[in-house]
Amino acid sequence: MLEASDFGIKVPDGAASDFAAVMERVRSVRARVSRHDSAERLAALGVDVFFGNARFTGPDTIEAGGKKLLFRKAVIATGARAVTPHIDGLEEAGYLTNETVFSITERPSRLAVIGGGPIGCELAQAFQRLGTQVTLFHKYGHILNREDPDAAEIVQESFRREGIDLLLGCSPSRVELTKEGKLVHYSCEGGSLPSSSTRSLPEPVVHPIPKISDWSSREWISTNGKGSW
Repeated sequence: MLEASDFGIKVPDGAASDFAAVMERVRSVRARVSRHDSAERLAALGVDVFFGNARFTGPDTIEAGGKKLLFRKAVIATGARAVTPHIDGLEEAGYLTNETVFSITERPSRLAVIGGGPIGCELAQAFQRLGTQVTLFHKYGHILNREDPDAAEIVQESFRREGIDLLLGCSPSRVELTKEGKLVHYSCEGGSLPSSSTRSLPEPVVHPIPKISDWSSREWISTNGKGSW
């Protein structure tokens, strides 16, 4: 609707999105899609599913769910999950992740997103377009810094046009819960921004999950076993 006039479409005055209805649709779509990845569906297709921690015990054996399994080829596809960044006061102030953010039913007036990777950018743009004023913290000088620079530049300029507040080269250092809301203290490296500052954000802080390549240590998830990927 924001760019409807560019295509010759007139939007009535006062037209707005129904945030609760939008989130309900997102939840319904997630529930519908999750059935295709459920253990029940995999079992119905003839896949043996074991729950619990797994570990390799030999070049062709693995222990999972209390059972010893043999394999010829093994693929490690663990995915990732949301982690809590080490920011003072964050636990006390409260926050959301990309796994829990879809549970809210009221549109936040302001929102901080920590991390300018694909998931963080996706959340930032979605909430900005739904009427939330979004501040995006990214510790590097450009969002989507692992992607093609030309493509990332297009996205970054689009974010600026849409009004997303980009704090690049900046990282939150502390979150303070006040009567007015959550006050985010952050610091920046270089650039025109002050070396340290605060930002009032009365609504939850969102932290997206990292990609495996973003983890500080990968030694414990690597493998040199023949036939294992």
